[in-house]
Amino acid sequence: AMLQPFYIATRRLSGDTCATMSQVLLIWKRLTKTLRLAKKKNLFETSDASVDLLIDALETHWEKHMTSEIYMCAAALDPSLKKLKILRNKADREATWDRIKKEMANVMEQLRSTPSREKNSGNGEPSHAEDEDLAELSESSSSDCVKSVPSTPVEKMKSNINERVKFQVESELAKCRAMDVNKEDTKDLLSWWKDNAKLFPTLSVVARSHLGINASSTASERIFSLCGHLTGGRRNQLGSTVLSATIHLNSLSKNPELWHLVK
Repeated sequence: AMLQPFYIATRRLSGDTCATMSQVLLIWKRLTKTLRLAKKKNLFETSDASVDLLIDALETHWEKHMTSEIYMCAAALDPSLKKLKILRNKADREATWDRIKKEMANVMEQLRSTPSREKNSGNGEPSHAEDEDLAELSESSSSDCVKSVPSTPVEKMKSNINERVKFQVESELAKCRAMDVNKEDTKDLLSWWKDNAKLFPTLSVVARSHLGINASSTASERIFSLCGHLTGGRRNQLGSTVLSATIHLNSLSKNPELWHLVK
């Protein structure tokens, strides 16, 4: 009975059809709370020392590993957990949002610089027209500038770009944190962010990069185990196409609502 909560936690984190990374901190907290409550009500047929040992191990693991930015950012990007009440320290909450801001700024910088890298000249070489324009702008203005002027037009341009990036990041985050979301609509987080990509164009990219990580390797290990059963004995000559189709059908048999995907 004492291991039952761990079994339930493992099942919830090993979801095959939904993102579970954002649930790691929440489930860890609930697991610790469940053990303490069971100990208080004497629900386990074991000594209190054994329960205390498990609770201490969970607390130690939390301090060493569970305060990772990966888990915190994933929880913040779950609309149902965005208030981060699972983090006791307010500084940790703000640090998590600051980390997300930096990632959003990096995404915007990459998206902004991508078109210029993709522009090619007729001979297949990258075009440097923009760099030449900036150089001409700097050279033409240098004769009119005196040494007391603190910034060049290029620096002002960069400053304006940074201000626009900062404004968009702050705007998207404020809109997301103030948005009321029905918990039922966020059961499939990746689909929710995909549907709201136009509303949060930058934040949705960051969210998918975090939430797309599987919290547990159980699902992939289950596939490897199934492959071992299918290719053993007299079926060791199965080709990759047949094996892939068999695994796909096995997955569909557990999720009847997905049968409409079969053509």
